Amino acid sequence: QQAVYELMSPKERAECHFQNGAKMISALSCCVDSHKELGLITFTAIDQINIAKSFGVTDSSMCTQFAELNLKAGESSMEKFNFMSGLSYIENGLSFLSKESKW
Repeated sequence: QQAVYELMSPKERAECHFQNGAKMISALSCCVDSHKELGLITFTAIDQINIAKSFGVTDSSMCTQFAELNLKAGESSMEKFNFMSGLSYIENGLSFLSKESKW
């Protein structure tokens, strides 16, 4: 698997991470009420999306969803005293918001 990953272009890698993260988030949305209880799988899905940020997510509703999930992950990390991880999630979330965003 690692050899195949190494042969992929950066764009292909980002697309793969994006698809994996989006599928995981979609699957989780039916099982977890608004991701209130963030589990390890939810963090993994958010991490996949954050790795794929360079893929260029342009859909505003997806950007808002990813920003919200990063905010929740950041808050959850900070509640567990993992401040560096929390800050990283917050910064990633902000990067999904446009300059014109009302946030």
